[in-house]
Amino acid sequence: MVSPNPSLTSAPVPRALRLHALEPLRGVDWLRRAVRAVARKPFGLASLFATFALVMLLMQAFSWLGTLVMMAALPCLSLGYMMATQSLERGGTVHPMHLVTALRRPHDGRRASLLVLALGYALLMGAVLALSEHLDGGSFEQLMHLLAQPRTTANRAAIEALTSSDALSEGLWMRMGGIALVSIPFWHAPGLIWWGGQGAMQSLFSSAFALWKTKAAFALYLLGFAALVLGAGTILGTFLSLLSMGSMLGAVATTLGLMFTVVFYASLWFSFDDTFGVTQAEATDVVEATRQSDAS
Repeated sequence: MVSPNPSLTSAPVPRALRLHALEPLRGVDWLRRAVRAVARKPFGLASLFATFALVMLLMQAFSWLGTLVMMAALPCLSLGYMMATQSLERGGTVHPMHLVTALRRPHDGRRASLLVLALGYALLMGAVLALSEHLDGGSFEQLMHLLAQPRTTANRAAIEALTSSDALSEGLWMRMGGIALVSIPFWHAPGLIWWGGQGAMQSLFSSAFALWKTKAAFALYLLGFAALVLGAGTILGTFLSLLSMGSMLGAVATTLGLMFTVVFYASLWFSFDDTFGVTQAEATDVVEATRQSDAS
């Protein structure tokens, strides 16, 4: 008998995925579906990021090597969330082991491609951050340190001096622009390796091409996500101020930031599936397999 949900019990069979034309409003739908998914399993989906953050915190003890591993692990985090969200949508479970599922399958070439992809991401991001630090002369790191300290007259003066620095501005623009450029080819790449069986270089090209072809949907998705974050932050900040609970703003902002991070990672599956039609292709395979089984 053919299993109706083969991906819940085994690795998916690599298939030639096709790029679909998408209406711009599909970008808003990815966000809506991600929010709904997180609302259904908030603790399960949040546990993936909490586990990842804990491991990466421990890796910081290894200096530059820990930082390299942390950056290399980000494509695996994206793929883990895609697997977990797919499982949730199909009535399956969500657990932290989704983060390492792909790395536990060495025999079909996909693990090797993912490791190459992860290393490439780490090297490119490392180059962006190194160049950014060279441009700002370490002022960005100093600013982060000052922002974490209590606000005093000297602290505020130091922050104002740093934020008015041209070097800091150049470094910030380099960070934002460099991270955005690197993210484009890596956006769909982990999923294309896992579900499409593509190699690392082919997945990078396919991802960049797909984002270009669906740029209107992605623009609305990013705008919608920014509006959701800003709107929720403004409403909660106003609500706490009215209740004279401004001291809780930091804790609430941290919790809110975690949940929006989870929403972002959950949305990766919906954008990938919509763009390449994984669910539709798998459903077609099941129907064809059932017909062949009945015919025999």
